[in-house]
Amino acid sequence: MIRVSVVQTIYDEKAFGTGDSKEVVRAEQRAFDAVEKCLKMVEMAAQAGTDLIVTTEAVNHCLFYSLEHIHIKRLKIIAEKYNTYIVAGLHIQRDGKKYNSALLFGPTGNIEEIYDKVHLPAEEAAIVSAGDDYKVVETRWGRLGLLICWDLQFPEAARILALKGADIIACPTLGWEDIYGLARAYENSLYIVAAMGISVNYNVWNEYMGTSCIVNPIGKKIASSQKEDDDIISATIDVSIEPAPQYGSGLITGHKSMRYTRTMQRRADTYGLLTEENPPVLGRYQKIQKSRIQ
Repeated sequence: MIRVSVVQTIYDEKAFGTGDSKEVVRAEQRAFDAVEKCLKMVEMAAQAGTDLIVTTEAVNHCLFYSLEHIHIKRLKIIAEKYNTYIVAGLHIQRDGKKYNSALLFGPTGNIEEIYDKVHLPAEEAAIVSAGDDYKVVETRWGRLGLLICWDLQFPEAARILALKGADIIACPTLGWEDIYGLARAYENSLYIVAAMGISVNYNVWNEYMGTSCIVNPIGKKIASSQKEDDDIISATIDVSIEPAPQYGSGLITGHKSMRYTRTMQRRADTYGLLTEENPPVLGRYQKIQKSRIQ
C-alpha cells in the first residue's frame, strides 16, 4: 500500500508576460512566486507521509531552469528529508535546448529520471524541443511511468509505458480531460496520477475538461480536486492488486489479471500501420489543403 498525492496549483497566464520589459520582469517574479507556493504544498504533502507526490505541468511558467537552480535543489532536499518520490513538472534548459520536463526526485534526493514531453501542441513546439523516449523507473513500491499533458491524447504513449511494466503513470498537466484520461487508465489496467494546473482567468473549462485526480486501473476516479483553488488530494493504493479479467475470459485462460490478458492477447503482427508516418487517413487532409490552395 502506498499513499499518493497530487499538488494542484493555480495556473497564472500573466506569468508569461508580454514583450514589454517591465511586464517581463513582473511575469518572471510571478512565476518564481508560483514555484515557491508549489514547494510549500509539496512539503505539506510530504509531511503527511506521502510516498509519491506529483505537481502540475511547467510550474515555473515562463522560466527555464538549469538543473542547478535553487528550486530544484529544494525539491531534492524535500524528497530526501521525507524519504519520498516527487514528480515535478518544470521547464528545463540543458545542453543548449529548452524542454517541458517531468523530473523524478527519489528518496535519496537524487534526480532519478528526466522525462521530456514527446507530443507537443503547435504553440509549444515553437518554444521547446520534443523528447523521444518513454521512461519507466523501478521504485521501492513498483514501476512508475512518466507522461506530460498532451502525451495522454495518444494511446500509444500510455500503452508503451504499460508494456514496459508501469504500475502508475504520473502526469503533470495543464489540460487533463476525463474522457481520455480515464480511458488510458482503463485500457492499460494501471493507475494514473494527474496534477492539473487550474486557472480563474483563462477559459479552459468546458464540458470535457477535468481536474486533478487519481484514477484506478478500471478507469474510475478515487480522488479528485475542485476547480476553484489550490489543492492537495491524496489516496492510498495497492499496485499489487490488478483488475480481474472481464467477460469471463479468466475462466477460459486461467489467468487472474486483466493486464496480463490484454498483453497476452495482443496481435502485434496486425499493428504495423501504427508506426507509419503517413497513414492513409492523412491523404484526406492533404486533399483538403490542396483544394484550398487552388
